[in-house]
Amino acid sequence: MENNSIRREYPQHQLDRIMETYEPEYRLLVRAELSPRTARGYFRLRDKPYGSKQPQEHAGFDELGYCLEQLTYAAFGEWLQNGRVENFDIDFSDFLKMRKANLIQVEAIKEGRFRKKIKRKTKEPIVCDIELTRARRFGNTCLAIVDYSFEGGRASGQLEFGILLPNMKLDRNHRGRRIC
Repeated sequence: MENNSIRREYPQHQLDRIMETYEPEYRLLVRAELSPRTARGYFRLRDKPYGSKQPQEHAGFDELGYCLEQLTYAAFGEWLQNGRVENFDIDFSDFLKMRKANLIQVEAIKEGRFRKKIKRKTKEPIVCDIELTRARRFGNTCLAIVDYSFEGGRASGQLEFGILLPNMKLDRNHRGRRIC
């Protein structure tokens, strides 16, 4: 994963707006930093994972999936606004409207691996880094591959993400074209 020292803090008011779509107990992303191709998210996990009656010592697959989803949505909100998807211009309020129906995790955790357990931290957040490695546009659909790494590689892999773009006039040269 690319070491990117030019990340900037994601505006908290925008992050709060993205997190509004989740029930309060599922709002895990508390802070994010972004660059043109990478993002880092900081997450607070609850003592008890979803559906469990007992506290757990380690983070589970489902929780990491929620973390990854939330960071990816926040990152794409920024990347779409700043031209990471060619010929696609959108402001934040349009992104929020579009996000409800147009952003889809195609393959939630592609080639994911847990190398070591990720302990639940009570004082320190769990950290995840993502990097946009590929994106291709097919008509009004953009498919993107995002590499991810939790806690310095304790869990890592790829996420395949689909974006159904609003109806836009496109020339035929965009079909299957690499856009990042």
